[in-house]
Amino acid sequence: MNIKKIFIVYRKELLDLFRDRRTIISSIVIPIILYPVLMIGFNALMSRQTIRLHEQEVIIYVVDEAENEYSERAYEALAATPRVQIFQQIDNYRELFNEKVIHAIVTFESEELNDGYSYLNARITFNRVDERSELAYSTIHNVLRDLEKEFIGGRLQAINISEDILKVIEIEADNVATEQQTLGMILARFLPYFLILISISGASIAAVDLVAGEKERGTLETILVSAATRLELVLGKFIAVITIALITVLLNLASIFFSFRHLVTQAAAETVAIQIPFGNLFLILILMAPMIIFFAAIVFSLSTYSRNMRESYSYTQPLMIAAMLLSLISALPAIETTFGMTLIPVINVSLMIKDIMMGDFNIILYLSTLISTSMLVVLSVWFSIRLFSKEEILFRTTEDSAIIDRK
Repeated sequence: MNIKKIFIVYRKELLDLFRDRRTIISSIVIPIILYPVLMIGFNALMSRQTIRLHEQEVIIYVVDEAENEYSERAYEALAATPRVQIFQQIDNYRELFNEKVIHAIVTFESEELNDGYSYLNARITFNRVDERSELAYSTIHNVLRDLEKEFIGGRLQAINISEDILKVIEIEADNVATEQQTLGMILARFLPYFLILISISGASIAAVDLVAGEKERGTLETILVSAATRLELVLGKFIAVITIALITVLLNLASIFFSFRHLVTQAAAETVAIQIPFGNLFLILILMAPMIIFFAAIVFSLSTYSRNMRESYSYTQPLMIAAMLLSLISALPAIETTFGMTLIPVINVSLMIKDIMMGDFNIILYLSTLISTSMLVVLSVWFSIRLFSKEEILFRTTEDSAIIDRK
């Protein structure tokens, strides 16, 4: 095995991949542009639309069947609320509500208690799937809750009892989690899913083109008759696939972290002190390295077996779906990383990334995940090299299938 020849093959395949517009777009352009545009741009748009929604006027219709002091004060409180317009005495108010002209209907009814006290029953009719109707409901609810406190205070004052008598338990939340840990917890819910997904997609883009693509273009035979041996060829191609996958993962990971940090910093002023956890990133990259090689070996084998690029992509899709479903286990509640979990492919890496981001990972379980994944790497790479060495697999093209059958 000649290292120089492997490097020549590697350099040649890498240059060919970077000349391909699809590789540049999917591996470099999309990670740099996609996440900032989606996360930062979409968040800014959503914030602006939310502000516009709360600045809009809501129209409510009041049906006062109680006609007492409580209903009158409730009506006055609603009328004094900014951006609230009240309709009354309209016969077709139900039709207007169905047509979304009126956003909510409040019906006041007087109810009697056994001890002689009465209370105001306010039934709010609204449409939860309509944003302005939902806004009208929350506005009415908040106004009436504040008014209820005033009514209770008035009743207690009438019988010379302080409102302090209602204060029995006061709950104070003492959250010991730092902003750094909170950021890690949020990222831990979706980061494993994204990393595993882009690992497969990044590797498949290169692997499909380097083997199945060359079969389809008819250039594989030319490479096979070169001075490089079959092992040198497969290693050069395989390292090129790993390189593209690593570049894709690194750019996506950096883009996600910086975009998400920008969002968190904009969300609250106290989070400006949050720093990117580069130590965690380093541990994640070490963990992802064998997983990337594992996926690269699988998609390289699938590309070797396939007759053309279309067939290769059809084999890659089920692999991607299976890996996505397994990686989602990190988002499930009450799932802990155990020694048994570290032996299950994809699940072990997904759970360990979650533990790392939350700052609560076990070094023994981390090493167990690393070792078990590395063992899979050895097996998958060996199988990939063996598959590439078989001519009946390598020349499984549509044009050559008839010749192979006659043999």
